[in-house]
Amino acid sequence: KQSQEPLQKAINKIARLLDKDKPCLARPFDKPTRYEAGHIIPVGRYPSLRYHLWNIHKQGNYSNRSQKDDGLMLEGLEIRYGKAKREYVEGLPLQYPILKLTKEEKRQALKRANKVIRMIQSGEEMDRDRANELIGIYKKPPAESRGKKTYE
Repeated sequence: KQSQEPLQKAINKIARLLDKDKPCLARPFDKPTRYEAGHIIPVGRYPSLRYHLWNIHKQGNYSNRSQKDDGLMLEGLEIRYGKAKREYVEGLPLQYPILKLTKEEKRQALKRANKVIRMIQSGEEMDRDRANELIGIYKKPPAESRGKKTYE
């Protein structure tokens, strides 16, 4: 298992907490030995979506390791949240083609992510939109950068 940076660990924990009472997004009838945080749109293809909570959902360990395409995750997303949310997630690569965070920006985002974790654990209502907003990594990109296909 590859080691993850602290910010990714915190974001993944938020995704698992948000989905605490839900089954695996890709294979809801599996009985996994462990749950992980799985990316719908692979980080290898779109590193800019690494921390976006609509791209990360609780997934069984076998499903997360064996899945070679994002079809099951997208299907599960549509079943759980509707067609509009699926289309939103499918559009994320165009909305956020590039994400370059400085060490300081990552450090600040980690502080905010840890606060979101504490809020959820204390019973505060939280959804992916609010958590993304509080963490503050994904803001609306300026109009001129939307649609350009440049990736890290």
